[in-house]
Amino acid sequence: GHVMSNMSWSGSASFDLYMDGKFRGLFRSKPTGEQTELLYQVPASPKGERQMEIGFPLYAGVQDMYIGIKEGSVLKAGHPYKDTLPIVYYGSSITQGASATTPATDYISVLSRRFDTDIVNLGFSGSAKGEQTMMDYIAKLDMSVFVYDYDHNAPNADHLRATHYNGYRTVRDAQPDLPIIMCTSTAYGNLKNPEFPERRDVIAATYERALAEGDKNVYFV
Repeated sequence: GHVMSNMSWSGSASFDLYMDGKFRGLFRSKPTGEQTELLYQVPASPKGERQMEIGFPLYAGVQDMYIGIKEGSVLKAGHPYKDTLPIVYYGSSITQGASATTPATDYISVLSRRFDTDIVNLGFSGSAKGEQTMMDYIAKLDMSVFVYDYDHNAPNADHLRATHYNGYRTVRDAQPDLPIIMCTSTAYGNLKNPEFPERRDVIAATYERALAEGDKNVYFV
């Protein structure tokens, strides 16, 4: 379901283009779903080539995609990331990309461009609840950093208490030297829901406990 009241079509079901790290255009698909053709004139580069990145829709599926280039042009593999080991993000719809204006303006894509690093997006709208099965899977991944960000999807603070430290411990036991960044929900200051500060404090308690246990590579946001 990519038609949502809280998200623009440009982010949920369109493509965007970045050239040499800068935004160059948005290619909107049609709500009717029929085939569309979108053209972009690439300016000449003094280096003779340009690095192109296409952001795929954040929620819509893509059945077929074709890229045509002008006769005489050459399409080559992109440059490797400066950091080839990915940053792995586990979290809510915010991690997945909900409500981003365009496909590549979700927060983890912004960080990928800023730090020139690969990413793995394990954001699950409404479904990331710190399940032990997921933590066991994440603990086995080859990664440079782990961003632990499922607060927003936890049903309540008690659920966080029952899962958050255990999930951290699962990853830490498997990868003793991995940087782990713990994030709270962006809504913790919402006065209409007094539980958000309590949830924030549960995550802070995991962080403080990790420090007390001697973990020197854990961070709290």
